[in-house]
Amino acid sequence: MPYANTILPFPRGSTFGDGHCTLSDTIPGRTDLEGRIFYAQDTIHGTGRMVGLRVVKNDAGRAITCTTKFMRFSTATIEDFGGRVDSFAVTAGKGGSKPMDDAYVNEGLATIPDDDLFYVVESGPTYITMNQNNNLSTSVAGEKVQCMGSYGEGGLAAALDTALAWTMTKVASTAATKICCDVIEGLQAPIAEAAS
Repeated sequence: MPYANTILPFPRGSTFGDGHCTLSDTIPGRTDLEGRIFYAQDTIHGTGRMVGLRVVKNDAGRAITCTTKFMRFSTATIEDFGGRVDSFAVTAGKGGSKPMDDAYVNEGLATIPDDDLFYVVESGPTYITMNQNNNLSTSVAGEKVQCMGSYGEGGLAAALDTALAWTMTKVASTAATKICCDVIEGLQAPIAEAAS
């Protein structure tokens, strides 16, 4: 499969502003990156696969702590969904979220500044912090993962239609831990559509 957009607009583990400039909604030439997907070689997990990285804007109104959890897409306007995040995902199920790129934690970045651009994982391998109250010790590789609605933590999904990722390794702990998962490409709707 050929991959378009393999030249990243900014390195993994950094942000668009990279601490050198403060971004705001009025800076031109940045909004065209919001929601775009780029591909990079997996250098963290040793899989040799490509990782799809979606550029998103921190639209939370404050800095966001770097962690391996699901981020919630903003639904303030129709243009925001898929290009802006406003917090960690807090709704259980598939509801409009992708995990923050684990390169931020790997590189030791503490926070994403407000209005800055950063990556969430669109597809491929990444660590996801799992909720400790989810029978993790019984899981095996290939389990479905959904957002648990507990500040962006993942958990085992009961049904395929709520899955956002698949576990790539067996989980051997009942404590909250991060595990390597394979993120399912594409966006799922943040809410179920009403029957017509």
